[in-house]
This record gives sequence, C-alpha cells and structure tokens, in this order.
Amino acid sequence: RAQATVNVLSEAYEKANDYTSVIGTVVKGETYEITGVVSGLCAQGYMLTDNSGTILVYYGKSYDVASHNIGDIVKINGEIGSYNKGLQVVGSSATEEIIGATAYKFPTPVVMKGADLDAEIANRTADGLAKYVSFIGTVLVSGNYVNIIVDGATAQGSPYQLTAEQKALFTDGSTVDLKGWYIAISGGKYISIVVTELATANATLSLRSLVADVAKVEENAVYYFDGSKWTVPANFSI
Repeated sequence: RAQATVNVLSEAYEKANDYTSVIGTVVKGETYEITGVVSGLCAQGYMLTDNSGTILVYYGKSYDVASHNIGDIVKINGEIGSYNKGLQVVGSSATEEIIGATAYKFPTPVVMKGADLDAEIANRTADGLAKYVSFIGTVLVSGNYVNIIVDGATAQGSPYQLTAEQKALFTDGSTVDLKGWYIAISGGKYISIVVTELATANATLSLRSLVADVAKVEENAVYYFDGSKWTVPANFSI
C-alpha cells in the first residue's frame, strides 16, 4: 500500500514538472527550499538534481547511507555552504522530506581526457555546482585512498567518500571507465567524483547503492483507492 502511494506522488510530480529551478542560482550563505531527485550516493551525503542543476547534500560521517535511494524525490530546506570549490547544501542543519520516488535517468556525461582534468584544476577558481562526467584511467590504491591516473594529466580522479563495499570494487592497477558527479577539487590536483558507474574489462558495476548490482526479482501488485484507503481488488486478473 505504501508503495502504491509513493508511485502516485511520483507521477503527480513528473506531470506537474514540480521540481524547483533553484540549484542553478544558489549563493553561499543563503537558505533555500529545493525540490528535486536524488541522483547519486556516497558515504557522507547524496546528490540532488532539480530543473536547473545538481548539488551535493553533505551530512558528513553522521550520514545514514540507507536513508536515500536513487530516484527519491526530496524537498529540502537548507543553507548553502562550500568546500574545495564545490557548492553544497549543509545537510546537518537542513530539514528534509522524501515526498515520492521516480525512475531517474542519468544525463549524458561530459567525456574528460587528461588535458580536460588539468584544465579544471587551472580554471576552477570559484565555488561551482556538480557536473556529470566520465573518464578512463588506471586505479591507484594507496592505503585508504583510491585515485584514478589518467593519461596526459597531472590531475587525478578521486572517487569521493566511497563506502567500504564500493571501495572493494576498485582493484589496484586495473583500467576503469567511470561515470559520476564531479563536485570539487582537493589538494590542488584531485578531481572529486561521486561515482555512479564503474566499467572494468570484465563487467559494468553500478555504484548507485552500497554494493554492485545483484540479481533482482520483480514483483507486481495492483491496488485501487476506495475513497479512504488503498486496497487490493478481489476480482482482478491479468
């Protein structure tokens, strides 16, 4: 019954195009109400997309990674902060509500070569919003850090705040093609990416949740609203 209610809310938002057009014009230090869709997950927050842009909602180590799913429709009221030239919503002081769910389709990524990564380091002088990108490189695991070495670049890709399960998918020395949200620059050379997809020589893995995709069993049900509650019809067949 709860799932049927979520679907109705989702359809209503899609038809009304009721996502805000706020993210694209946010200013650090100001507070905004934003309605959008969850478009990425990491160990310390999630990506939120409305009609005008995408931003990290940052909670830090207190974040419960099981509290959101890709496609959740969220209404949040929070202050805009920044870190390492990346704008973010300060989740720890925000109020939010999940008001529905939808099937989210990722945008076509901007393909970045080595020179493009170096240009980002040189040219990003102000706080910016997230961009959906992809690049190919070699995994370098050093202690707790995972970075991606890209041919022709001094800059390195840096998967941002991976969970332990996600980190286990990166094998030192392997070649990967990854997609994700470029959110910030750290250490003067690392392009921080909330990773959504990782392609290796053997498989393509989704990092949209805590672990890689697993086999799924689809279950379907039909409900109708009798004026006061959702219920299962007794005389329905397919």
